[in-house]
Amino acid sequence: MLLNEDIIANNYIAWEIYKELQGTRENTIKIQWIPSHVGIRGNEVADQAAKQKSREKQTFFNGLTMADALRLSNLDVWADWSRRYKEKSKTKGCWHFNLMETPGRKIWSHELQLNPDEVKTLNRIRSGHALTKSKRATWGWEIDDQCDWCEVKEDIKHILYDCPKFNIERNKYPILEYMKPIEQVLIELCEEELKQITRFIKETKSQI
Repeated sequence: MLLNEDIIANNYIAWEIYKELQGTRENTIKIQWIPSHVGIRGNEVADQAAKQKSREKQTFFNGLTMADALRLSNLDVWADWSRRYKEKSKTKGCWHFNLMETPGRKIWSHELQLNPDEVKTLNRIRSGHALTKSKRATWGWEIDDQCDWCEVKEDIKHILYDCPKFNIERNKYPILEYMKPIEQVLIELCEEELKQITRFIKETKSQI
């Protein structure tokens, strides 16, 4: 039984016994089958003791296997994390919460063919921490949050859609030319549209 990996994985008692055996020196413990009810005194005493205990009130019962316990624990942890995620998003991370109302078990980009630089740029936009002038100003890195070109607030939407400095470059990217909202782009996760965003930012050398 202790050599059966499925039993060890699903039976915590078998697992504890297996660990004890693995931690002992070789040949110090031997397991031997003993026939029952053949007049061996020690065996008869053990049998009577087991019967006596079985008649007593059971003070502890664990009907869960280790696999069940791990599965339930994982579900409980995930439910707690989901609750905390929604709760914290009411005051912090509201922008990201609008893009993803429930936390994902895998990174948002796991099914997309994006390179590390593209993922990094899009992560900054998704988290609301793109290094635009308005964001840098909130951190005290800039005197004001005004665009140097047109003197209005320089946030990610201004860079992508409004700033006339990038009108020529913007015309190359349909998603920006037709002003598809960045929130919608980030929710739908169309690979080509995401790549248009990152190519535009790279071409314009915008700080993101």
